[in-house]
Amino acid sequence: SSRHFSHPLPGQAPFGALIDFPSLANKRVLEVGCGMGSHAELLSRSGALVTEIDLTQTATQRTKKRFVLNGLDGLIAQMDGAALAFRNDFFDFVWSWGVIHHAENTEAIVKEIHRVLAPGGQTKIMVYHKNSLRYYVSGGLREGIFKGKLLRMWLYEVNKSFTDGAIARHYTENDTRDMFKDFSEVRTRILGQYEEAYLPVIGKILRMIFPGIIRKIDRWLLARFGWFLFIEAKK
Repeated sequence: SSRHFSHPLPGQAPFGALIDFPSLANKRVLEVGCGMGSHAELLSRSGALVTEIDLTQTATQRTKKRFVLNGLDGLIAQMDGAALAFRNDFFDFVWSWGVIHHAENTEAIVKEIHRVLAPGGQTKIMVYHKNSLRYYVSGGLREGIFKGKLLRMWLYEVNKSFTDGAIARHYTENDTRDMFKDFSEVRTRILGQYEEAYLPVIGKILRMIFPGIIRKIDRWLLARFGWFLFIEAKK
């Protein structure tokens, strides 16, 4: 589901369109929220000096197992991203993909990332995008109105009811710029989770009749109203 935006070119490394892997060789890299370790493996294979943290024991244990099975090097620890056990100005690059919007205190994690990032260092983070087709069309129209959930829930609660995680916050571009205000440079862009924009019922019909035109419309919509909000910030 991520191929069309993260590594769209033939032979391109997974997530190679978002991470400059060659530039990470021998750099200190932190990933906040390693999950099952798929991105950790990519980062380690790039020659980076990786540190992987996750709030859960399951994630850290499975990432450790992945590293053992693949002969990879890295420090993997169970840790809260809002209280990082690292000294100031330590890491050259911090990566987090679809994690911090599930945290109890997302703002605290961003402050910690800023603290441990070296001057001139960069962080790249993905959070869920509020001004998205998924939030308002899938959540508001399909789940909220057609399925009646808005009769007993707020729109945020409706979206949380069919999104992963006990907490699933969504942010606008202005929200993230405010949250990353301590950084010297902040850029945001919208990424679509899928190649096709969610257009209820009529979308499938139109794609059959006018595939070329609708494909262009899909790209236009996903570049503005996709579900992933990608933040690139420099300290």
